Amino acid sequence: MIRVAVVDDDEVFAKELSRYVYEEMCRRSVQCEICDFRDGKSVLDSHSKKEFQLIMLDIGLPDDDGFDVAGKINMTGTNTQIIFITSKVHLVFDSFEYMPVAFIPKDNYKKDLSKYIGIFLRKHETNGYRFEYSSENGDKSIDLKSIIYFSANNHDIFFVKNNRDIVNISSRRENLTSLRDKLADKGFISVSRTYLVNYRYILSLSRDYIQLSNNEKIKINRNKYSLIVEEYKKFKRGDDL
Repeated sequence: MIRVAVVDDDEVFAKELSRYVYEEMCRRSVQCEICDFRDGKSVLDSHSKKEFQLIMLDIGLPDDDGFDVAGKINMTGTNTQIIFITSKVHLVFDSFEYMPVAFIPKDNYKKDLSKYIGIFLRKHETNGYRFEYSSENGDKSIDLKSIIYFSANNHDIFFVKNNRDIVNISSRRENLTSLRDKLADKGFISVSRTYLVNYRYILSLSRDYIQLSNNEKIKINRNKYSLIVEEYKKFKRGDDL
């Protein structure tokens, strides 16, 4: 069962969009539960009790704007995907920071929404991979998509989560080479000798640095720049299938 939230302060539009999403899910034989909300606080409160897998989000909300809500959702480390549906089309480039499935103009949403629901469903099917690791607190596992990057500092291995937590893992069980081999087809790119980065969090690439969505810049191996770009494009093409 996929839980979908529709967030828009226009009740008439929210109900119309909810019906359209429900019909699209039924057409694809996907069971779903759809809830609609008028403000950001309500959807965040509901999500904290039982997470949504997809949130259709307006940007112009009466309390937090849609970007604030998207940022808070992303910080939870869940698999929730976001589709912005808004009349504020001039903010499309600002939306990239929040890694939405799509940014769709409200006045013509039916033109593209079916396609992006299909993309969401393919993403949802592959979101379940979990990374198992050992730490000082015992054996753990975590949704791989919530990890921004792995890094090595001398003999210490750690990863950084999308809620900015830093987690040290046992170097007796893993090293960056073994992680690179294990995660080569899971969206992680070796950008230098000490960093393995999740492509989903890369905002921009240059010959010297990559810019991540958490505002970090990581220096890359310039000799690997072309390979890094090709790997990034390969994973992005997979998103667009």
